Amino acid sequence: PQPSKAGVLGMQRTMAVSRPNQVNMLSMVIPAAMEITSGALAVTASAIPRQTSAITCGFTARMTTSASRAASRLQDACSSYLPDFQENRFVFSETVIAKMCSVVTDQERIQAEGLRPIVDGLNRAFLVEEFDQILIEEKVPNDFKRGFTQFVTKSELDPFAITKFLGHNAIHALLGYLAKEEGIDFMHDAGKRSDLMEWARNAFLKEAGIGLCHQYASVDDPLFTELGFQEHVDEALTRMVNPFLRDPVDRVTRDPVRKIGWDDRLLGSMRLACRAGVEPRLLAKGAGIALRYACEKNKWDSPEAGLEQVWKEVQCEEKNELQELIITNF
Repeated sequence: PQPSKAGVLGMQRTMAVSRPNQVNMLSMVIPAAMEITSGALAVTASAIPRQTSAITCGFTARMTTSASRAASRLQDACSSYLPDFQENRFVFSETVIAKMCSVVTDQERIQAEGLRPIVDGLNRAFLVEEFDQILIEEKVPNDFKRGFTQFVTKSELDPFAITKFLGHNAIHALLGYLAKEEGIDFMHDAGKRSDLMEWARNAFLKEAGIGLCHQYASVDDPLFTELGFQEHVDEALTRMVNPFLRDPVDRVTRDPVRKIGWDDRLLGSMRLACRAGVEPRLLAKGAGIALRYACEKNKWDSPEAGLEQVWKEVQCEEKNELQELIITNF
Protein backbone atom coordinates (compact mmCIF):
# COMPACT_ATOMS: atom_id res chain seq x y z
CA PRO A 1 0.00 0.00 0.00
CA GLN A 2 1.03 3.59 -0.26
CA PRO A 3 2.80 4.77 2.87
CA SER A 4 0.52 6.67 5.20
CA LYS A 5 0.48 8.14 8.66
CA ALA A 6 -2.35 8.16 11.12
CA GLY A 7 -4.63 11.16 10.91
CA VAL A 8 -7.27 12.43 13.31
CA LEU A 9 -10.40 10.69 14.53
CA GLY A 10 -10.18 7.59 12.44
CA MET A 11 -8.75 9.15 9.29
CA GLN A 12 -5.52 8.46 7.47
CA ARG A 13 -3.53 10.86 5.34
CA THR A 14 -1.56 9.73 2.31
CA MET A 15 2.11 10.59 2.19
CA ALA A 16 3.97 11.52 -0.97
CA VAL A 17 5.10 8.67 -3.23
CA SER A 18 6.82 8.33 -6.57
CA ARG A 19 4.86 8.11 -9.79
CA PRO A 20 3.48 4.65 -10.76
CA ASN A 21 5.84 2.48 -12.78
CA GLN A 22 4.99 0.92 -16.12
CA VAL A 23 3.81 -2.38 -14.65
CA ASN A 24 1.32 -0.65 -12.38
CA MET A 25 0.05 1.57 -15.17
CA LEU A 26 -0.47 -1.35 -17.56
CA SER A 27 -2.11 -3.71 -15.11
CA MET A 28 -4.30 -1.02 -13.51
CA VAL A 29 -4.10 -2.59 -10.06
CA ILE A 30 -3.44 -1.25 -6.59
CA PRO A 31 -1.28 -3.60 -4.51
CA ALA A 32 -2.87 -3.90 -1.08
CA ALA A 33 -0.35 -5.90 0.95
CA MET A 34 2.36 -8.55 0.79
CA GLU A 35 3.27 -11.38 3.14
CA ILE A 36 6.38 -13.57 2.97
CA THR A 37 6.81 -16.95 4.69
CA SER A 38 9.77 -19.30 4.08
CA GLY A 39 10.44 -17.97 0.61
CA ALA A 40 6.79 -17.94 -0.43
CA LEU A 41 5.08 -14.70 -1.37
CA ALA A 42 1.39 -13.81 -1.09
CA VAL A 43 0.28 -10.60 -2.76
CA THR A 44 -3.18 -9.08 -2.48
CA ALA A 45 -4.59 -6.52 -4.88
CA SER A 46 -7.73 -4.46 -5.25
CA ALA A 47 -9.08 -3.24 -8.56
CA ILE A 48 -9.91 -0.13 -10.48
CA PRO A 49 -13.20 -1.27 -12.06
CA ARG A 50 -13.20 -1.57 -15.83
CA GLN A 51 -16.16 -1.07 -18.11
CA THR A 52 -17.28 -3.89 -20.36
CA SER A 53 -18.86 -3.30 -23.72
CA ALA A 54 -21.56 -5.96 -23.76
CA ILE A 55 -24.88 -5.16 -22.13
CA THR A 56 -27.52 -7.81 -21.59
CA CYS A 57 -30.52 -8.36 -19.39
CA GLY A 58 -28.47 -10.64 -17.14
CA PHE A 59 -25.51 -9.58 -15.06
CA THR A 60 -22.40 -8.84 -17.12
CA ALA A 61 -18.81 -9.39 -16.13
CA ARG A 62 -18.70 -5.69 -15.19
CA MET A 63 -21.36 -6.21 -12.55
CA THR A 64 -20.17 -9.50 -11.16
CA THR A 65 -16.43 -8.89 -11.12
CA SER A 66 -15.95 -5.14 -11.00
CA ALA A 67 -13.93 -5.29 -7.78
CA SER A 68 -12.14 -8.54 -8.53
CA ARG A 69 -9.70 -9.95 -11.09
CA ALA A 70 -7.11 -7.28 -10.23
CA ALA A 71 -4.76 -9.88 -8.78
CA SER A 72 -4.88 -12.01 -11.93
CA ARG A 73 -3.91 -8.95 -13.99
CA LEU A 74 -1.08 -8.23 -11.57
CA GLN A 75 0.08 -11.85 -11.81
CA ASP A 76 0.13 -11.67 -15.61
CA ALA A 77 2.11 -8.42 -15.50
CA CYS A 78 4.64 -9.80 -13.00
CA SER A 79 5.11 -13.12 -14.76
CA SER A 80 5.92 -11.32 -18.01
CA TYR A 81 8.81 -9.59 -16.22
CA LEU A 82 9.97 -12.68 -14.27
CA PRO A 83 10.91 -15.58 -16.57
CA ASP A 84 11.52 -17.92 -13.60
CA PHE A 85 8.12 -17.18 -12.06
CA GLN A 86 6.93 -20.18 -10.02
CA GLU A 87 3.20 -20.33 -9.31
CA ASN A 88 3.64 -22.73 -6.38
CA ARG A 89 5.68 -20.07 -4.54
CA PHE A 90 3.61 -17.02 -5.48
CA VAL A 91 -0.11 -16.46 -4.96
CA PHE A 92 -1.92 -13.31 -6.05
CA SER A 93 -5.16 -12.97 -4.10
CA GLU A 94 -8.15 -10.84 -4.97
CA THR A 95 -9.42 -8.53 -2.23
CA VAL A 96 -12.41 -6.41 -1.31
CA ILE A 97 -11.52 -3.28 0.68
CA ALA A 98 -14.51 -1.27 1.86
CA LYS A 99 -13.36 2.22 2.72
CA MET A 100 -14.50 5.78 2.21
CA CYS A 101 -12.08 8.23 0.66
CA SER A 102 -12.02 11.69 -0.82
CA VAL A 103 -9.68 13.35 -3.29
CA VAL A 104 -8.78 16.81 -2.04
CA THR A 105 -7.93 19.31 -4.79
CA ASP A 106 -8.16 22.57 -2.82
CA GLN A 107 -4.56 23.68 -2.26
CA GLU A 108 -5.50 25.82 0.73
CA ARG A 109 -7.22 22.88 2.39
CA ILE A 110 -4.28 20.57 1.62
CA GLN A 111 -1.97 23.00 3.40
CA ALA A 112 -4.34 23.78 6.28
CA GLU A 113 -4.93 20.10 7.10
CA GLY A 114 -1.34 19.03 6.57
CA LEU A 115 -2.15 16.63 3.74
CA ARG A 116 0.56 15.34 1.45
CA PRO A 117 0.04 15.41 -2.32
CA ILE A 118 -0.21 12.14 -4.20
CA VAL A 119 3.07 13.02 -5.93
CA ASP A 120 5.30 16.04 -5.50
CA GLY A 121 4.03 19.06 -7.36
CA LEU A 122 0.47 17.76 -7.81
CA ASN A 123 -2.38 19.63 -6.14
CA ARG A 124 -4.24 16.45 -5.20
CA ALA A 125 -4.23 14.48 -1.97
CA PHE A 126 -6.11 11.45 -0.72
CA LEU A 127 -8.01 11.55 2.56
CA VAL A 128 -8.96 7.98 3.48
CA GLU A 129 -10.85 6.70 6.48
CA GLU A 130 -8.90 4.37 8.75
CA PHE A 131 -9.64 0.70 8.12
CA ASP A 132 -8.18 -2.50 9.51
CA GLN A 133 -10.02 -5.28 7.68
CA ILE A 134 -9.54 -6.63 4.18
CA LEU A 135 -11.58 -9.45 2.68
CA ILE A 136 -9.30 -11.82 0.81
CA GLU A 137 -9.46 -14.99 -1.26
CA GLU A 138 -8.93 -18.18 0.72
CA LYS A 139 -5.76 -19.39 -0.96
CA VAL A 140 -2.05 -19.34 -0.06
CA PRO A 141 1.23 -20.74 -1.48
CA ASN A 142 2.56 -24.13 -0.40
CA ASP A 143 3.81 -24.20 3.23
CA PHE A 144 2.57 -20.65 3.78
CA LYS A 145 1.26 -19.40 7.12
CA ARG A 146 -0.75 -16.21 7.03
CA GLY A 147 0.51 -13.55 9.42
CA PHE A 148 -1.81 -10.57 8.87
CA THR A 149 -4.75 -10.91 11.23
CA GLN A 150 -6.54 -8.09 9.40
CA PHE A 151 -7.10 -10.39 6.42
CA VAL A 152 -10.52 -12.08 6.54
CA THR A 153 -10.61 -15.01 4.16
CA LYS A 154 -13.66 -15.77 2.02
CA SER A 155 -14.14 -18.78 -0.23
CA GLU A 156 -15.91 -16.56 -2.79
CA LEU A 157 -15.38 -12.79 -3.01
CA ASP A 158 -17.88 -11.82 -5.70
CA PRO A 159 -20.90 -11.59 -3.34
CA PHE A 160 -19.02 -9.11 -1.16
CA ALA A 161 -17.67 -7.09 -4.08
CA ILE A 162 -21.14 -6.82 -5.58
CA THR A 163 -22.65 -5.92 -2.20
CA LYS A 164 -20.23 -3.02 -1.96
CA PHE A 165 -21.07 -1.87 -5.49
CA LEU A 166 -24.84 -2.39 -5.57
CA GLY A 167 -25.33 -1.70 -1.87
CA HIS A 168 -22.92 0.84 -0.43
CA ASN A 169 -22.03 2.58 -3.70
CA ALA A 170 -25.64 2.71 -4.89
CA ILE A 171 -26.91 4.25 -1.67
CA HIS A 172 -23.97 6.66 -1.52
CA ALA A 173 -24.95 7.91 -4.98
CA LEU A 174 -28.64 8.07 -4.01
CA LEU A 175 -27.87 10.15 -0.92
CA GLY A 176 -25.61 12.39 -2.99
CA TYR A 177 -28.35 13.12 -5.54
CA LEU A 178 -30.90 13.78 -2.79
CA ALA A 179 -28.42 16.20 -1.20
CA LYS A 180 -27.73 17.93 -4.51
CA GLU A 181 -31.44 18.54 -4.97
CA GLU A 182 -31.46 20.31 -1.61
CA GLY A 183 -28.49 22.53 -2.45
CA ILE A 184 -26.21 20.75 0.03
CA ASP A 185 -22.49 21.01 -0.72
CA PHE A 186 -20.95 18.31 1.48
CA MET A 187 -22.06 14.79 2.38
CA HIS A 188 -21.62 15.35 6.11
CA ASP A 189 -24.21 18.12 5.91
CA ALA A 190 -26.60 15.63 4.30
CA GLY A 191 -26.04 13.56 7.42
CA LYS A 192 -27.67 16.31 9.47
CA ARG A 193 -30.91 15.91 7.54
CA SER A 194 -32.94 13.16 9.19
CA ASP A 195 -35.35 13.00 6.24
CA LEU A 196 -32.56 12.34 3.73
CA MET A 197 -30.87 9.79 5.97
CA GLU A 198 -34.16 7.98 6.55
CA TRP A 199 -34.79 7.83 2.80
CA ALA A 200 -31.31 6.40 2.23
CA ARG A 201 -31.66 3.89 5.08
CA ASN A 202 -35.01 2.63 3.85
CA ALA A 203 -33.66 2.31 0.30
CA PHE A 204 -30.65 0.39 1.63
CA LEU A 205 -32.64 -1.98 3.84
CA LYS A 206 -35.92 -2.40 1.98
CA GLU A 207 -34.75 -2.30 -1.63
CA ALA A 208 -31.02 -2.80 -2.18
CA GLY A 209 -30.66 -5.03 0.87
CA ILE A 210 -33.59 -7.27 0.02
CA GLY A 211 -32.28 -7.69 -3.51
CA LEU A 212 -28.76 -8.55 -2.35
CA CYS A 213 -29.87 -10.93 0.40
CA HIS A 214 -32.19 -12.65 -2.07
CA GLN A 215 -29.40 -12.93 -4.64
CA TYR A 216 -26.98 -14.41 -2.10
CA ALA A 217 -29.33 -16.37 0.10
CA SER A 218 -27.16 -19.46 -0.39
CA VAL A 219 -24.00 -17.72 0.87
CA ASP A 220 -23.27 -18.81 4.42
CA ASP A 221 -22.23 -15.47 5.87
CA PRO A 222 -23.80 -13.22 8.56
CA LEU A 223 -23.82 -10.29 6.12
CA PHE A 224 -26.65 -11.85 4.16
CA THR A 225 -28.93 -12.30 7.15
CA GLU A 226 -31.53 -9.78 8.26
CA LEU A 227 -29.63 -8.74 11.38
CA GLY A 228 -26.22 -8.84 9.71
CA PHE A 229 -27.30 -6.65 6.82
CA GLN A 230 -29.00 -4.18 9.15
CA GLU A 231 -25.76 -3.76 11.08
CA HIS A 232 -23.92 -3.29 7.78
CA VAL A 233 -26.40 -0.58 6.71
CA ASP A 234 -26.08 1.39 9.94
CA GLU A 235 -22.29 1.31 9.80
CA ALA A 236 -22.15 2.22 6.11
CA LEU A 237 -24.50 5.19 6.46
CA THR A 238 -22.40 6.57 9.31
CA ARG A 239 -19.28 6.30 7.20
CA MET A 240 -20.92 7.96 4.18
CA VAL A 241 -21.38 11.19 6.10
CA ASN A 242 -18.07 11.19 7.98
CA PRO A 243 -17.41 14.92 8.61
CA PHE A 244 -13.64 14.49 8.50
CA LEU A 245 -13.76 13.42 4.86
CA ARG A 246 -15.49 16.66 3.85
CA ASP A 247 -16.68 14.77 0.80
CA PRO A 248 -18.15 17.16 -1.80
CA VAL A 249 -21.61 16.29 -3.09
CA ASP A 250 -20.45 17.27 -6.58
CA ARG A 251 -17.83 14.53 -6.43
CA VAL A 252 -20.35 11.89 -5.36
CA THR A 253 -22.84 12.88 -8.09
CA ARG A 254 -20.40 13.41 -10.96
CA ASP A 255 -20.87 11.54 -14.24
CA PRO A 256 -24.62 10.84 -13.90
CA VAL A 257 -24.70 9.05 -17.28
CA ARG A 258 -22.38 6.38 -15.93
CA LYS A 259 -24.28 6.06 -12.66
CA ILE A 260 -27.55 5.28 -14.44
CA GLY A 261 -25.90 2.82 -16.79
CA TRP A 262 -27.69 -0.52 -17.09
CA ASP A 263 -24.97 -2.38 -15.22
CA ASP A 264 -23.92 0.40 -12.87
CA ARG A 265 -24.80 0.91 -9.20
CA LEU A 266 -28.29 2.44 -9.27
CA LEU A 267 -29.80 0.33 -12.04
CA GLY A 268 -27.99 -2.79 -10.91
CA SER A 269 -29.42 -2.39 -7.43
CA MET A 270 -32.90 -1.66 -8.78
CA ARG A 271 -32.79 -4.74 -10.97
CA LEU A 272 -31.86 -6.98 -8.04
CA ALA A 273 -34.70 -5.53 -5.99
CA CYS A 274 -37.18 -6.22 -8.80
CA ARG A 275 -36.02 -9.80 -9.03
CA ALA A 276 -36.64 -10.16 -5.31
CA GLY A 277 -40.22 -8.92 -5.77
CA VAL A 278 -39.65 -5.35 -4.55
CA GLU A 279 -40.48 -2.23 -6.55
CA PRO A 280 -37.46 0.06 -6.00
CA ARG A 281 -39.24 3.40 -5.79
CA LEU A 282 -36.73 4.91 -3.35
CA LEU A 283 -33.73 4.04 -5.52
CA ALA A 284 -35.66 5.28 -8.57
CA LYS A 285 -35.73 8.75 -7.02
CA GLY A 286 -31.94 8.92 -7.19
CA ALA A 287 -31.89 7.53 -10.71
CA GLY A 288 -34.51 10.09 -11.77
CA ILE A 289 -32.48 12.98 -10.39
CA ALA A 290 -29.33 11.63 -12.06
CA LEU A 291 -31.21 11.33 -15.36
CA ARG A 292 -32.37 14.93 -15.14
CA TYR A 293 -28.80 16.18 -14.65
CA ALA A 294 -27.63 13.94 -17.50
CA CYS A 295 -30.30 15.39 -19.80
CA GLU A 296 -29.32 18.93 -18.89
CA LYS A 297 -25.63 18.26 -19.47
CA ASN A 298 -26.10 16.45 -22.76
CA LYS A 299 -29.01 18.60 -23.98
CA TRP A 300 -31.32 15.62 -24.44
CA ASP A 301 -34.86 16.71 -25.25
CA SER A 302 -36.68 14.38 -22.86
CA PRO A 303 -36.01 11.74 -20.20
CA GLU A 304 -37.15 9.09 -22.66
CA ALA A 305 -34.55 10.30 -25.17
CA GLY A 306 -31.93 10.35 -22.43
CA LEU A 307 -32.53 6.77 -21.35
CA GLU A 308 -32.63 5.68 -24.97
CA GLN A 309 -29.11 7.05 -25.33
CA VAL A 310 -27.83 5.57 -22.06
CA TRP A 311 -29.45 2.15 -22.61
CA LYS A 312 -29.28 1.99 -26.40
CA GLU A 313 -27.77 -1.52 -26.35
CA VAL A 314 -30.32 -2.94 -23.89
CA GLN A 315 -33.18 -5.00 -25.27
CA CYS A 316 -35.54 -6.65 -22.79
CA GLU A 317 -38.91 -6.22 -21.10
CA GLU A 318 -37.25 -5.27 -17.82
CA LYS A 319 -36.01 -2.09 -19.52
CA ASN A 320 -39.54 -0.74 -20.07
CA GLU A 321 -40.59 -1.32 -16.47
CA LEU A 322 -37.56 0.43 -15.02
CA GLN A 323 -37.77 3.28 -17.52
CA GLU A 324 -41.32 4.03 -16.44
CA LEU A 325 -40.34 3.95 -12.78
CA ILE A 326 -37.40 6.32 -13.27
CA ILE A 327 -39.28 8.79 -15.48
CA THR A 328 -42.00 8.97 -12.83
CA ASN A 329 -39.30 10.31 -10.51
CA PHE A 330 -37.70 12.59 -13.13
